[in-house]
Amino acid sequence: MSAPAEDKPPAARLNCPQCDKSYTRISHLRRHEATHSDSGRILCPSCSKSFVRLDVARRHIGRCMGNEDARVMLPTAKRGKKSKACDRCSQSKVSCDLDLPCSRCRAGSIPCSYSRAETDATAIQHSVTKVTADEIPWLLKMTNPSAVAGGEDGAARDIFADHDQFDAFWTLPIPQASDEEHSTPSTEEDFFGHGLAAWIADSDGDHPDFNFDDFMDVEHDASLVSSIVLSRMDEMVSNLSVTHERMRQLGVIDHDAIFDTNLAQMVFTTSNLQYFVWLYFQRTSSLPLVMSVFLFGSLFSAPFDSAISARGFFDVAEEYIFSHPDLRQILRPVGNDTSHASSTRAIEILQAALTIGMIQNSRNDQATRRRMRIERYPVFTSAVRLSGAFEARHRREVAANTALTWEDFVHDELRVRLSHWTQLKSNFIVGCFNGHTQAYMCEMTGDMPCRTALFEAETSDVFEYQVSLEPGGPRPQSLAGSISLLLQDSWPGPDDESYRRVTPEILALIISSLGVVGVVARTNCLFPLSYRALLRAFMRWKSLWDAKMKESEAANRSVGFSKHAMEMWWLCVAVVKAQQSGDKSKYISNMAIDSFNSVNEFLTRYITTLSSHEGPA
Repeated sequence: MSAPAEDKPPAARLNCPQCDKSYTRISHLRRHEATHSDSGRILCPSCSKSFVRLDVARRHIGRCMGNEDARVMLPTAKRGKKSKACDRCSQSKVSCDLDLPCSRCRAGSIPCSYSRAETDATAIQHSVTKVTADEIPWLLKMTNPSAVAGGEDGAARDIFADHDQFDAFWTLPIPQASDEEHSTPSTEEDFFGHGLAAWIADSDGDHPDFNFDDFMDVEHDASLVSSIVLSRMDEMVSNLSVTHERMRQLGVIDHDAIFDTNLAQMVFTTSNLQYFVWLYFQRTSSLPLVMSVFLFGSLFSAPFDSAISARGFFDVAEEYIFSHPDLRQILRPVGNDTSHASSTRAIEILQAALTIGMIQNSRNDQATRRRMRIERYPVFTSAVRLSGAFEARHRREVAANTALTWEDFVHDELRVRLSHWTQLKSNFIVGCFNGHTQAYMCEMTGDMPCRTALFEAETSDVFEYQVSLEPGGPRPQSLAGSISLLLQDSWPGPDDESYRRVTPEILALIISSLGVVGVVARTNCLFPLSYRALLRAFMRWKSLWDAKMKESEAANRSVGFSKHAMEMWWLCVAVVKAQQSGDKSKYISNMAIDSFNSVNEFLTRYITTLSSHEGPA
């Protein structure tokens, strides 16, 4: 009697992640998954029905159009299984682990690319650039835990410097009459609008406008300083003294701490004002904004004695700005009146808060960074959100502007730039310190910053001329739209019309934000599901950057923070590859750190690894 046949195990079921249908064969599952995607669909020209399979589409069109189907050109599908291996393994017909770079290419120290397997219209080179310390100097300098920001070679200067001029984020060209006798030289990127509020110390009264043109001179002649400037400097010292006393009573600082009035009067002088901020200001501005830029300018004036002494007032200036009535009014409007949130005074106090935040984050002090991350940054971001800056858009297309609409353009662009610098600050905190993002990508639905040439227009006539040079094409997508496009399955490629007006500055904002998407995925246990899409998005961004750089070196000259975009791209790829390999370094595993030690160690480690041709393991 024969033994009973063993029961066969049930066939494994493969489930569709979208509709949960099950299949026994992977080919059937893949064919079904294609029905959930619009990519590669064939449309019937008669009834507009769509089909994934070519044979089904051909039969339908034959029935739907009859004899007319002879004129319909259908795509020819390539037979065989689509290759997923890298180019080298596919050509050699050997197995590939689909890594980036794959183990075979890494062992042979040869470039690893996936151009054959790329499904986009434009092949993207999947290669991790080998770098040395000389090729990412900004990252190493910025994260050097032993560096003291503000020195002549400090990282803070490099973040905003462009050759011999500062690429300051808060400055914006001030609309003025085209009359030549009223024309003043502009800074590289101005951030102020026309008719900004007078220097206001508080909301209890109005103060006369202060005009820098009354005393600013290339010779810095002190005799031109008006009496208004003297009174405003005295008022600045008085406000800092009152704020210091309030901090002492609240226990924010030591009870025995004494405000050094004599030192403050030596620092906040009219001559120092000229020396520290003459590059930035050309018109009127509020007291908190002038104070923050005054202190920021002192960072770049060492070893000038007053510049070094000014650092002793950073903390009290921070308290003064973040406790200012204008900021409180944005966060707690009176009744239903929200008009103040988008006013000039509101924008100025937000600029001041952003500036003092940059100053404090540049200091090599963990307690200060922790206070900014936990206390100040959430308040600041909430205020920017309530001001509506994240959705700020120009009221008309750039090409539709004229000399008469210059002031409107500047006001709109001011809010656009404020939102993106807020997002960039968020990216910095999340990327360097593994912090929790306060400004979410989905909120960034406003316009992207305009071209620098439009930004630098000194007169309405120059502005109108620059408008005439604006390239054609659709308006660049918002930051949220740009991130989504790079992450989705189908991508039109770097030569698509939608990228025609994209600038290096916009690309730098995009790669910085893509890096934050990677951190969020890593810290929320989503990395296994998203790392391939992230790597693909990084490579798409790089192909876009390379294409823009080839268009015109002069037109696409990288200035300010955008010249560090490739360093940010390298860090994005290195972090994903390190996480993929199970790296347990402090930077990868620790959350909410307040020191550059971990990230600097990570950079140094992976520079060494790449230099030995191993790639991010």
